[in-house]
Amino acid sequence: MLALLIIPLLVSGSLLVTSPHNIKLFYRLHRYDGQLLYMKVATYGVYAFATALLFAYVLKFFCPNLAVATWLSHLIDGSSDPKENRITSWLILLSVTTCALAIIWLQLCRFRMHIAAWMISGNQDINFAKQVIRLYELEKLLSDGSLGQLFFYSATEDRPVLVSLKSRKVYVGTVNMISEPNEKQGPNLEISISPIMSGYRDKDTLRVLFSNDYNDLDDVDTSIIFPLSEVSHASWFNMDIHEKVDNSHENKPMSNRKKKRHYGRKRN
Repeated sequence: MLALLIIPLLVSGSLLVTSPHNIKLFYRLHRYDGQLLYMKVATYGVYAFATALLFAYVLKFFCPNLAVATWLSHLIDGSSDPKENRITSWLILLSVTTCALAIIWLQLCRFRMHIAAWMISGNQDINFAKQVIRLYELEKLLSDGSLGQLFFYSATEDRPVLVSLKSRKVYVGTVNMISEPNEKQGPNLEISISPIMSGYRDKDTLRVLFSNDYNDLDDVDTSIIFPLSEVSHASWFNMDIHEKVDNSHENKPMSNRKKKRHYGRKRN
């Protein structure tokens, strides 16, 4: 008999946690695993069940003559004991209401997101506004100083980054797509970049050597997608600073370098 209550409780909790319409919970789902995930599902199932109990109490308070449980107990008639039939009918009603409230809540989340996107979209595409809302929620998952945060700000602020892959391939461009988290893994599993330049790092010196320019290909989609696991390191990119710093130490006269080293030892 308890299965009439436990199973709907877990089902409703699973619906609330795993539905993509509930962005805040779904984006954080990858952080939970094993028993912690079961406890998270059970917690939200208990919330749905408590809401179902409150709904039943309010309905009975305002409609005291409504006898759905009695009608259902006569319809079931699974036992010779009327009290047991009534308890079973109450468990069935609470189970159905628990799942129904979870579904209604998800539809409300979907409607709320649609309204929020409509309010901020103006004359723009509403799907673009929904993507902005998702990015806002995604920002909360990214830790300060991480690669994910760097790529996020590149996508939202249109700032170029320099990305070095483990294959020594180098790309300079702006991020145009960040993969969303799923049930098992976090965000930024894949990154898409609209390249401005590309090249490679020298095998011996690891100096960046640019060989391709994409500036004249505005009418062509040159986006490059690669997994985050292939990224060696990344940083913001500024061409003026790059030209000043690139190989600057080797280009300075030997006398200036000796003076700097001597000055450094003297200060220490």
